[in-house]
Amino acid sequence: MRTGRIITLILLAGSLALAAFGIVLYLRADRKAPQIIFTNADLRYSSSMSDEELLVGVTAQDDRDGDITERVVVEKVVYSDGEGKVVVYYAASDAAGNVAKSSRQFDAEREQEGPGSQRHVAGVFIEDITETTIGEAADDRVEDTQEIPGEAEGEDESDEAQQAAEEAARLAAEEEERRAEEEAQREAAEREAAEREAEQQRAREEERERARAEEEAERQRAEDAAQKAEEDAEKPHITLKKNSVTVPVGYAPAWVDIIGSLTDNKDGYEKLFQNLSVSKFDKNKAGTYNVTITTTDSDKNVSDPVPLTIIVK
Repeated sequence: MRTGRIITLILLAGSLALAAFGIVLYLRADRKAPQIIFTNADLRYSSSMSDEELLVGVTAQDDRDGDITERVVVEKVVYSDGEGKVVVYYAASDAAGNVAKSSRQFDAEREQEGPGSQRHVAGVFIEDITETTIGEAADDRVEDTQEIPGEAEGEDESDEAQQAAEEAARLAAEEEERRAEEEAQREAAEREAAEREAEQQRAREEERERARAEEEAERQRAEDAAQKAEEDAEKPHITLKKNSVTVPVGYAPAWVDIIGSLTDNKDGYEKLFQNLSVSKFDKNKAGTYNVTITTTDSDKNVSDPVPLTIIVK
């Protein structure tokens, strides 16, 4: 039982170690986004500016990948007629797919163009719009902006790492539960076997106790018989010639005619006859009396009583 528990604990520890290793890998994964840094750049926005010009003075740093300025891109440009400003949005992604986004504002130098005309701004065509619709126009162009490389992939990898860690933890918990259940079943079986063995042991003990009691009773019976035989050998004995006698009122029985024999290992007939004893009866009153006769030897051993019926008429 102890060996099975040790093996179970070793396997459980291994499963937990694997789960912990997966969780550690997940926790140590790079999930921190890089940082976009703007340096002072005396730029004034013009509709003819390229992405390279808009990226002047923009750098990016990652705590693991280091300088990733080459991965900075222009995400979108939003122009406000009312304020004469342009907001340029930038994005950068590290090797793990973590994405950082930031923006900066420029003063705009915009040429006067007729309604419905278009101009190219950082790879995106933006129609001439009024101030009241600039927000709607910017929103309509969001889907046309350049996709940031690695963003979706990084998010998928993070999700997969988290799912892997959760799956490892779930499997470890299921394995622990299964082994705990098996251990409980083994312990229950062992308890049941131990109870059966204990019951059988109790039955064997009871059987041995009965045998000992019977032996003791037999030994006691033998001792009693031996003692009785010894006592019988020492005490005197009486036999009668008859079991009943009839006498007239006022007369005692003639004991010489009634006593058959008186024997003892030491005393003779005369001594034993002198020591005869008869239980009480009334010779002066008619009736039937059941009495007993005994005798005592010189060692004070008393004979077994012998019954006699006396009829007084």
